[in-house]
Amino acid sequence: MAVEPEDYAETSARLHDLMIRQLGAKGEDFAATFRHSGRLLPRKPRQAARRIIETGAQIENPKLARVTDHTALAEDAALVERHLTRLNPQARRARARANFAAGVAFQLVVILALVIVVLRWRGLV
Repeated sequence: MAVEPEDYAETSARLHDLMIRQLGAKGEDFAATFRHSGRLLPRKPRQAARRIIETGAQIENPKLARVTDHTALAEDAALVERHLTRLNPQARRARARANFAAGVAFQLVVILALVIVVLRWRGLV
C-alpha cells in the first residue's frame, strides 16, 4: 500500500513534536530535529527515524510514492514514538546537572591535590 503525503506529514509532525518535547530538540521539521538530536536516540529508533526521513524523500516523487510501504512507515513511527514517550525529560536534565556537578567537583579535587603536591615539593607545607 502506498504512503499518502498527508499520512507522512501527520506522522512526521507527531514525531517532530515528541522530539521537541522529550529531547529538547530544535528544528522546523522532523528531519531538522533528527539532525539536531538524533544522536540521543538508541540505535534501533535512530535507524527507524532515518528510514522515516528517507520515506519522506521518496514520497516527493510520485512514482516512488506508489511503491513505498505504508506498514513499514507505521512500524518505524511506532518504534520511535514508543521510545520517545518513555523518556522523562526532567530526569534527563537532573542527570545532566548531576554529571556536570560531579565533573566540576572532580576537577576541584585534582587541582587541590596538585596545589598540595607543589607546595610540599617546594617545602612550604
